[in-house]
Amino acid sequence: MTSTEAVHAAGPWRVGFSDGSGPECITAANDTIVVVRGGDSFGLMYGVERPADRHLIAAAPRMLAALKAHDRYMSKHFRDGPDSSALRPDAKANWKRVRSAISKSQGVS
Repeated sequence: MTSTEAVHAAGPWRVGFSDGSGPECITAANDTIVVVRGGDSFGLMYGVERPADRHLIAAAPRMLAALKAHDRYMSKHFRDGPDSSALRPDAKANWKRVRSAISKSQGVS
């Protein structure tokens, strides 16, 4: 990473806190608030505190569209899905991560 690259809050990110509270927040791995709606006890009124986090969140729809396009392309060319014998092990693993990310974006674990 170069000194000009922005650093976002460490992932994974989730809706709410690790104890299940705070469904109005997006939090990072250590319960750091990334986005909050309606304010919090620390004075963050709303929005995103770190500029790099704002850019990451803003890019999410494009990233999701790219993942879906990749999944469609792979599905068209490898009808057996990510377990196709025609794929190398790393390609299988990457495709499974793509599908997992798509599912998570839709609220499915």
